[in-house]
Parts: sequence; C-alpha cells; structure tokens
Amino acid sequence: MLDTQLQEQELTDHRSTLADEQRAVDHAYTCYERRFQTNRETFRPSQAATVGIWRS
Repeated sequence: MLDTQLQEQELTDHRSTLADEQRAVDHAYTCYERRFQTNRETFRPSQAATVGIWRS
C-alpha cells in the first residue's frame, strides 16, 4: 500500500515538473514570437535600405 502511494506521489511530482517545464517553454516561445513580430515591424528591408542599415 505504501509503495502504491509513493508511486502515485512520484507520478504527481513528475507530472507537475513536466507542466512547469511546458509553461516555461510556452513563455519562451511567446516572448520569441513577440520579439520576432516587433523586429519584423521595425526593420522591414525596404525601410532599412532607405536609412542605410543594410549598406556596408
């Protein structure tokens, strides 16, 4: 009986850890997507060429 309870607790801990890790990954992707979108809006190639960003 004690072994079953211990196994259930370990599974709960494992699932909790996986859920925490998934939340962290989801947050990272959300930040990346936000940054990517901001950069796309800010640094459009046609605008960058006119202000000299892409010129050597």
